Amino acid sequence: TMASVRASPVRTAPSPEDPRQMGLRPNAPGYHDTPLLSIGKEVRVQHGGRFRRATIQCIDDVAGSVDVAFRTQGRPQGQAAEAEQEEEEATVACEDVRPLEDFEVRPEADELKRSDDLLAAAAAAKDEANVLHKLGD
Repeated sequence: TMASVRASPVRTAPSPEDPRQMGLRPNAPGYHDTPLLSIGKEVRVQHGGRFRRATIQCIDDVAGSVDVAFRTQGRPQGQAAEAEQEEEEATVACEDVRPLEDFEVRPEADELKRSDDLLAAAAAAKDEANVLHKLGD
């Protein structure tokens, strides 16, 4: 009988404006709301005498080490490409990992607010660049 057949819920296609359809996680936790040693987290790593930005790939609690993939600025050409490929990933001690600077993880909305005062925004950008320069990044 028709009464015994349950009506299935009607599903509509997601809107093209849906943040998830655009690859965004609307409820993603803030940078400082997750533990420093979290897989997939962007961090700053001391490696080879300087600090570099990297993404955590694997955590070995027993050995006290972390596998990271370094963020590369551009693709090198020729033989330099092979040397760069060897250095793209590394295993580093947990104590060599530190969080990114606050200005590196600031939401984009804050960036837009700062741009209203051009002189103040330029001074802040200079200060932030100096921090990265001192780190050797």
